[in-house]
Amino acid sequence: MKTENPILAIDYGQKHFGLAVSDSKGILAQPLETISITKNRDIYKIIEEILEKAQEYRVKTLLIGVPQSFTLSHKKSEENQTIYP
Repeated sequence: MKTENPILAIDYGQKHFGLAVSDSKGILAQPLETISITKNRDIYKIIEEILEKAQEYRVKTLLIGVPQSFTLSHKKSEENQTIYP
């Protein structure tokens, strides 16, 4: 994939969203922060925080990881992934 802007990768889980950003060529990525789902941080707040990171790093592409079914708990994450396509 040829890119001029970094890519923001989002790894979605039951309790956390992991974020990583690539270099400008889209080759190497470095982890950013983990955003935890809490009572005070609903999905709208999480989306707002992710968009702020996208603006901060000037990303043009979001890459959303899809959980795979390794165990029953992974299966639940995979089912929830279809809620936020």
